[in-house]
Formats: sequence, C-alpha cells, structure tokens
Amino acid sequence: MSIKNHHKDMIKTHTFPNGFRIIYQKPKQLLPITAIHVFCKIGSIYETENVRGVCHFIEHMCFKGTKQIIHPNEIFANYDEIGAYINAYTEKEYTCYTLKCSDIYVENSTHILADMMLNSTFPKSEFTKEQKVIVEENIRNINDDEWLFFDKLHEIFYAGSSFAYPVDSIEYHPTATTLKYKDVLDWYHYYYHPGNMVMSITSNLSFTKILHILKTSFFVKNKNRNINMQFQYTLDLLPILPKSNEKMRIEIYKKKGVSTNYVGVGFRTCTKKTPDIYPLKLLKHILNGLSGRLFTLLREKHGLTYRSNCVVEYKEHTGYLLIYAETDPHKTISDGSKGGVLPIILQLIHDLIQKGITTEELERFKGNLKGTYLMNLQDIDTLTNYNGDKYILSDNSEDFQTGFVDYNDIYDTYIDKITKEDIHNIIRKYFVVENRVIYILGETVPTITQVKNCLFHKI
Repeated sequence: MSIKNHHKDMIKTHTFPNGFRIIYQKPKQLLPITAIHVFCKIGSIYETENVRGVCHFIEHMCFKGTKQIIHPNEIFANYDEIGAYINAYTEKEYTCYTLKCSDIYVENSTHILADMMLNSTFPKSEFTKEQKVIVEENIRNINDDEWLFFDKLHEIFYAGSSFAYPVDSIEYHPTATTLKYKDVLDWYHYYYHPGNMVMSITSNLSFTKILHILKTSFFVKNKNRNINMQFQYTLDLLPILPKSNEKMRIEIYKKKGVSTNYVGVGFRTCTKKTPDIYPLKLLKHILNGLSGRLFTLLREKHGLTYRSNCVVEYKEHTGYLLIYAETDPHKTISDGSKGGVLPIILQLIHDLIQKGITTEELERFKGNLKGTYLMNLQDIDTLTNYNGDKYILSDNSEDFQTGFVDYNDIYDTYIDKITKEDIHNIIRKYFVVENRVIYILGETVPTITQVKNCLFHKI
C-alpha cells in the first residue's frame, strides 16, 4: 500500500501473511546505500520486577549465534567483510536493530539479520558471560553524570507509570547472574516473532526487489505466533506536586565526584499525539542554537556556562520540556553580586510566560527548523528511524495510514503555520507550578532554601 503524500508515492507499506510488516521509502540522495531498521515491539515498559533489564539483555544475546551462524564472531565477520554497519538499541517501547550497507549487499545482510533476530540459540556459555558485560555497561552509565541526571528526572516526570523505570540499571543486576536463563529464553520466544516486528527500509533498490528479498528470509518464512499478545504496562501518573500542601517541586541530588552542577527546570507537557508538540518543538529551537535565548543569556551575556540546552520528549501518556545547564557549582545560585545560572533560567521562564516570544524570533527559528528538516533528509538513518518508529507504535494499520505524515512534509504540515500566539498559548498552558520541577545534581549543591530564594530574585 502506498502512503499518500506530496512526493508521488515514495513511501510504501506491505504486510506479509505471517504478520511481518515493512515500510519502504526511496531516498532523495542517489548514493547506493541502504538503511534498514527492524523494530520489535518489546521494550522496558513491559518488564515485570523479576525480569528488569531483560529486553536490553536479549538485544545483546541476539548477536551471540544462531543454528546457521554458530560462533558470535561470524556475525560480525560477515558484516565487516562487506563494510556494513550493524548495531542495536533498546528503548522503553521497543528494541531496534539497525543496519546500513551497500545496495549490492542488502540481500545477504537482510538474511543474516533475520536469522539472528528470529533464530538466536542463546548458548549458555555466552549467556553467563554477557550478563557480566551488561553489568559493566551499567557501571559506565552510573559514571555518566548527564545520563544519571536524566534518569532521575524521568522518575519524576513519569512517576507512577511504567515509563518511570530506566531501560536498564545496575540496580537490576545485584549479581552477574540475576537474570535466569529460562526467563530470558521464554521472553525471547514469546515476543520475538514476525508478527511483532516492523522493518523500515530506505533504499534506491525498488520496492518490488525488497519484497522479493524478504520472501526468502526468515522474516517471512518463519511462522507467526498465533497468540493474543499481552502488552501489560501502566500509564498512571503521580502528580508533580506529591502533597497538596506543597507549592513547588524541588529535587536536590547529591553525588560525589561530580565536578560541575547540572541545573534544570522542567515542565510536564503533553502526549506524542497532541498537536501541541509542534509549538513546543519550535520553542525548543528558539531557546537553543547559537543565537537562541539560552546561549545568549548564559554564555554570551553572563559567561556562566559552556553548555546549556532545552530538550523535549513525548510518550504515549505525557511528555516534558526541560531547560538545563552544566555549570561551576559556585555559580549555580550567584556569581558574585549577580544572579547565577538558576536565577537566570527562572527569569527566562518568567519572561516567556509574561511576554512570549518576538516576531523576529519566530521567523528566524522557523527558518532554522525548516533548514534542520531539509538537512536531515540527507541522512537515510533519520528517515528510516522516523518511519519505523511511527509504524511500530501506531495503534493499527488503518490508524497509521490515515495519521502518518511523511518526514518531508512535517514542516509544511505542522510548523509553517505556527503563530506567536500559538507559542504563547502552550507556554501559559504548560509552564505552571503544578507541572514544574526544579532539579539540581552535583557534589556541591545548594540547599532547598537557597533554591526557593531564587524564585524571588530579580535579574
């Protein structure tokens, strides 16, 4: 089936008899390179207490051999020989295996990928060894201060729902043998089957050629599990303000060995299916960039930070916008007689609420965002991931067909018509105390009283 867009049916989808789905797009660039992302709809939000971290672990184990490719090194050797790139990552909603190769090697690469995703043998010797690797990876994450900063924030913004749990954590692995072999194998066999997968491919090879390749792969030859898949997870949310008598949410997290402070002010916002995500996305660009408000205020005007950023994230049930900066701990609250990073961020937010943005900012950063989308079209991985993510997370095929917007069309469809008033409306809608979190991570951190005093500080 072709997706209606303004580009002469460049995007096509197909569902095979066993339930395996494909979404195909022909890229604008003519380089003979194909990108393939295969999504399996199982991620950390579906995990129960006894198998926390199992999705990430299965992602690792799928590289450890199949009946046809017995030794793990053979998988990598096959891809190395043709200069292909292979990797995988686990998200909260799904696990994705990514591949990029020359067009002439698409058939061979697809067959290997299908074999490792659907026919992995999980040898016990590799099972024990890889759990130790997982522990090492999580130890490294603990030493990543920014990773920890966001991990703690997600606990707050998504509290009460399955999204509050990290994809993986050292806490899930008190020993290197916490995950049980049978539990992992049962999880793999239950969720890893063609009917629970989507292939997103961006290639100059014809759609007909891709379908022909897939028909001889395990993606299509393997049978679907004719069962009613049970995806159990909770979307319940706890309020940002945990007690009715609390007037603000302030979190101070002290960690030894952190040389800088991470200072953030964030707001719970909206779901990924809400039109508000596009004004929020544009607001993010207005705050970011070399001429954006954050860089201009914190670095150019006051010289307080090297790095500051605004990020947005949207999930099935909610999302957030976060403004944060990394700074010298002694400049968190004040810089001599002047206000420090936190007061400046708070004043910035106050000004946005009271005055909104300027016409000049709106037009400048619309142009910035339009250019960003245009440049991203050169990256076939961006297109491939976007298409696959939208397809695997759609409620059903009909919902996807009617609601999908081609990446090429996002700017014209959603962003071009955004006005100053639209931006101001979403600021006033979401930048409210009951949605707000003030959060600082570091070794030398201010007190809650000092943070509260910033709310009344004038810059």
